[in-house]
Amino acid sequence: MAMIGEAVGRPAAAAHGRVRRRRIWLSYATAGISKSAAAIVQLSALPIVAFTLGAERFGALLVLGAVGAVACLPARAIVPAASIGIARARGRGDLAAARAEAWSACLLSIALGIAAMLAVAGAAFVLDPSVLFGRASPDLLDEARGGIAAILLLIFATYFLAWVEGVRTGYEENHLNNLFSLIGSAAALAGIGLAWAFSPNIPAFFVATYVLYPLVQGVNLAFLPRERWSGPDRRPLDRQTAAGTMRRALGWSVAQGGVALHLQGSIYLAAQAFGLSAGALVGGMVRLFQILHGFLLALLNPVLPTLSHAAASGDRAWLFEAGRRTAVFILGGLSLIGIAIAVGGGAVMKHWLGLAPADDALLFAAFGAMAAFHMGAQLYYLMLLALGDGRRPSQHLLVAGLGGLGAGLVAMQDLGLAGLLWAQAAAMLVIGFAPIALRLAARLGSWGGAAPR
Repeated sequence: MAMIGEAVGRPAAAAHGRVRRRRIWLSYATAGISKSAAAIVQLSALPIVAFTLGAERFGALLVLGAVGAVACLPARAIVPAASIGIARARGRGDLAAARAEAWSACLLSIALGIAAMLAVAGAAFVLDPSVLFGRASPDLLDEARGGIAAILLLIFATYFLAWVEGVRTGYEENHLNNLFSLIGSAAALAGIGLAWAFSPNIPAFFVATYVLYPLVQGVNLAFLPRERWSGPDRRPLDRQTAAGTMRRALGWSVAQGGVALHLQGSIYLAAQAFGLSAGALVGGMVRLFQILHGFLLALLNPVLPTLSHAAASGDRAWLFEAGRRTAVFILGGLSLIGIAIAVGGGAVMKHWLGLAPADDALLFAAFGAMAAFHMGAQLYYLMLLALGDGRRPSQHLLVAGLGGLGAGLVAMQDLGLAGLLWAQAAAMLVIGFAPIALRLAARLGSWGGAAPR
């Protein structure tokens, strides 16, 4: 009987392997188009925003964007939590469990969204805008107050709609996510053009730059097959499934909290200590990081659910082959990105956003190190999360963010902005990237005995 089972199982596994590879290549093809479109939007539209608003008001916009990113962290955490749960359920052949994972992600995301909107609305009512924008002019503070209201719309769009990306990813349909990402980029570009023509202020540009893109996920949700998240066996909310989703999302939130302290915290401290123009420079570099990170993540995303699926089904050969090649590719990409930013970051900021940074090689070397170490720590963490080993790495990222922020506060007193950035980069290397990379290497090495010769 065992021999018969093996004989039947081998063709099925081979067929799934062919489908898996075909979907990965389809995802790569669509990712190339969608991420290129997103990069074109950022590269062409952000200069319109920066030149229209000026350095100080543009810095205020980026500070608002940093606040919005932190407020939406739990929603973004639901996406990988759902995709991993669905991929594992499919690896076990349990489609009812996969539907339960999707429904759990939907309900949890909506509940968290309502809580986040209430929290931000309460904070906006109690706190003075100078807490965010420092010693800005009264006119700027009045204009930026409308941007705080726009954050509520961002929270609604992200929490109520973004979970669908996780469902698509769990079913290895990243090519469809990429398609709607392309539509979102087009909507953002059109929105920025309309804001420039009719209402060139901080709230309008915030909505166009940050809100329109997640709103397009509503179209993605409209085309999601109902059987992916609903069915005759669906219960109102499966507590065990919800607990698993929350556990994975909490780990991801801890990790992304560290990343937010690393990136968004740097924008906030720069704006508070050195003025909104310095915040604009750091925020512009962070946007550049995010463009480059998006390309690397688009290449990694199709592989992640296959790693979860292979771990659940015991496909050790795929775990070793795909995991090792992906890790090496990421390391090479990080090295190139870090060097490129260190050498050409100043010229990019000057010609792209019209900012005039000081000709400081040490400053842009720090930006290059920040980019490489934060991207590497995030991407390797996602690989470990897909393999079911995300708890300790998420803690490394959080401690790295806290440590970098504390060290940066001290270093910038004597060394200025460069001291803040180097402290952040060093903390992410020592506490975040290096331990996570070593842990991933050990995990992938443990699968090596199953690799085909």
